[in-house]
Amino acid sequence: MAKNKSPKVLTKKHLARQERERRQTRLITGIAIGIIAIVVLGIAYGLLNDTLFLNWRPAITVNGESKSLNEFQIRVRLSRQQLISQYMQYSQMAAMFGVDPSTDPQLSQTMTQITDELNTPSVLGSQVIDNMVHDLLIRQYAKANGIMVSAADVEKAAQEAMQYYTNGTPTPTLTPTALLYSTLDATQYALMTPTLTPTIAPTDTLTPTNTMAPTSTPTLPVRQPHTQPDSHPQPNPHQYALYAEGVPEPISNYTENICRNGPLRF
Repeated sequence: MAKNKSPKVLTKKHLARQERERRQTRLITGIAIGIIAIVVLGIAYGLLNDTLFLNWRPAITVNGESKSLNEFQIRVRLSRQQLISQYMQYSQMAAMFGVDPSTDPQLSQTMTQITDELNTPSVLGSQVIDNMVHDLLIRQYAKANGIMVSAADVEKAAQEAMQYYTNGTPTPTLTPTALLYSTLDATQYALMTPTLTPTIAPTDTLTPTNTMAPTSTPTLPVRQPHTQPDSHPQPNPHQYALYAEGVPEPISNYTENICRNGPLRF
């Protein structure tokens, strides 16, 4: 028969050693988990920094006020779309009038310039940055001088740009400009060289000729007085439909974004 093994007696030394090994195991496990977490967080931050966070970084800063890279990208897309629309308009105009763009120097130069701007991102980006800087300077000047622009003002400016007037086409009025002439004092008038008066030489007397018999004078039709049309006609739905169709989508979106909260202060 097999002999029963006697239970192993654990001394204080053995218990201390086991406790030390457990602490080392927990420490190694914690360090490994921490390293893995740091690596995962670093990868996630790198991905977000190159995608999401990158769009909100400041692209330009003027007097402590900045514009994000996301807005810069939107402006670049809008500028590219405008250049493409201009190129298409010139192409359609040339096809309509039967003009070859390669033979017309002015048209060829314009279309080549648009193509160069589209093919050179640095030039287009520099123009957009300059425009954004100018916008910030204008906004800061308006804020310093208390100039306020409301949503109604923006809508009115967009309507006038599209030649759509809700109260009718305004009648242009001519404002006379007073001409100011410099006056000469006695000393200046004395220093002026007098202008000689030309003498009219006598001419020969013409011999009278036979008088033509009077003929009947044709009666001219009476011209009706011009009536001034109503300076404030009401717009019809067709005019507004044409205006709404002509407003570019980026401009309408930009107007909606900047005027979402009513009147704005720059």
